[in-house]
Amino acid sequence: MNTQSSWPLNSKGEIILQAGTGGASIAGFVSQDSLPSSEQGGIPVVLTGMNAPVAITSRTLTAEDDGKVFVASTSFSVAVDAGMPVGFGSAFKGVVSFTANGGVTLTDLRSVEASGFWCALVNTGVNTYDIIGTKGS
Repeated sequence: MNTQSSWPLNSKGEIILQAGTGGASIAGFVSQDSLPSSEQGGIPVVLTGMNAPVAITSRTLTAEDDGKVFVASTSFSVAVDAGMPVGFGSAFKGVVSFTANGGVTLTDLRSVEASGFWCALVNTGVNTYDIIGTKGS
């Protein structure tokens, strides 16, 4: 692993991070003047406490569900209300059906598969969402 003393930025001035390959246990500390870097210049990190899978039953999504990963062992339904923040998105594992409440447009782009159902609800504009991934027949 290389080290570097500056933060890599993209064209928007955002710091570029990269998924690490180790665990989340602290094994030591590093000075901010010698951050580890990958061969591509990214800072390898392990993010903890983010997007841990959440068990789900049928529900209406809220703004607090943005970025969450929902998992269910039984079929469930999800309702989407108008007024969710632009850029909202969530992922779902299991057999899920979606309902558009007043003013919401849903476009279901999922392919039909026999098993391994994963999909994401992605905001593509004000009150407009695409559903991508797989679903059962």
